[in-house]
Amino acid sequence: MKRYSLQDVIDIVQERINAISYHKELYKIVSKELPDDITIIDVIYKNLCVLSLHYMVTNRFIGGQMQVRGSIIAYRKKQLPE
Repeated sequence: MKRYSLQDVIDIVQERINAISYHKELYKIVSKELPDDITIIDVIYKNLCVLSLHYMVTNRFIGGQMQVRGSIIAYRKKQLPE
């Protein structure tokens, strides 16, 4: 199992943005880490947050075995301006 760092996830999102041919220079990515191992990555277009990715990965040991749990929630924030 590969564990991605925050920079790995940002690079993956940046790859997708680079594939956009319409005003891709107006997009930027802002990330922040919150308590409880939650990370938020926001995609900003013309100073509007258009997509917010919240992900969390937790590890715990049960009976001597490590269990990994993860979740990703994507929120579409605003309609893109014309």
